[in-house]
Amino acid sequence: MRLHKLRGFLVTSWLALTMASTAFGQQASSLPQRNRTEKSNSRCRKVWTNDDVAALRGPSDVYIQQKLAADERASGAKKAALEQANRQPTTQERPSGANFVMPKTVESRTAHHRETRTN
Repeated sequence: MRLHKLRGFLVTSWLALTMASTAFGQQASSLPQRNRTEKSNSRCRKVWTNDDVAALRGPSDVYIQQKLAADERASGAKKAALEQANRQPTTQERPSGANFVMPKTVESRTAHHRETRTN
């Protein structure tokens, strides 16, 4: 019997609370519509500039951008060094004793070898 009374009390209190919250909610919605739109428009920005976006970035975003820029510079330097190393030297850059051209096939090599032996 006690449990039945407790359940009835809980249901009644729940109904009273929901009715009270809806009554307060209706009072808030009865505010003039103009005041609401003015408040919402003051918070909303229509046009964002680069300065505005930069102001939104936090310290972690700035750190990540700096790290990416440093990595990009390092990879550019590595790429330039690799290109410099892989660049074929021209005949002017070769030492005086290295003015030769490698033969393309074995047959041409043996023919060239025979010519140099006979001379």
